[in-house]
Amino acid sequence: MGEVLSLLLTYQQLENTVIVGFGDHGDDFWNHGLSSGWCHGVEPYTALVHTPAFIYDARYKGRDINHLVSMLDLKRTVLELLDKPCSNDELPGTFSALSGERRYCFSRNLFINQPDREKGNPLIKGYAITSEFFHLLYSQGKYQMFAWQADAGNHFDLLSQLVSDGNGKKYIDIEKLGAGRAGGPHPHILHFLGNPAVIEDNYRVMHQILEYWITSKQKYVETCINSVKKWNV
Repeated sequence: MGEVLSLLLTYQQLENTVIVGFGDHGDDFWNHGLSSGWCHGVEPYTALVHTPAFIYDARYKGRDINHLVSMLDLKRTVLELLDKPCSNDELPGTFSALSGERRYCFSRNLFINQPDREKGNPLIKGYAITSEFFHLLYSQGKYQMFAWQADAGNHFDLLSQLVSDGNGKKYIDIEKLGAGRAGGPHPHILHFLGNPAVIEDNYRVMHQILEYWITSKQKYVETCINSVKKWNV
């Protein structure tokens, strides 16, 4: 990157060039297990899918973008900066990174199924959906949900604290949270988990959207495989 910038400066092209730099993933340094030594061979937790990126345009003052942006949005963003029109038909489901319109980001990653690595293919897929406040992860038939802005390492599964009342409603067992403490659950815990309806409502909506996205991905893969089979024949 330094050499590219040096060339642009030397030939006086930096002022009319848009530069986009991004990594392929963030880093999860074995916070959820060593994964048999596989670097980044883990489920798509927040740290892994929170990807470093920047956009440089000399016409704009530098600033941090703290709303959701997907890697899929980069092309539309660059076209916008270059004053090139782009329709939703050309890039469906994408937004300008400058707009703040994106509500959800999706992630998928191969990771190693450590306990069964001697039984066939040890690599399996993990899927995730991220909103402004929550990160819902699905792997091996199990969901986990994290308040990622407070729990960036994804260590505290919110769903583990929700119990059913038998009538389809969820609630937080306050007595369980306060077990072992004379004054009951600590105020910090109550503030963090004080409104179970918010957790439940977001889980329900994000679960539905993620299920649809996973199904669409699987159908696309099946279509590609069938096309290849026909082509081989």
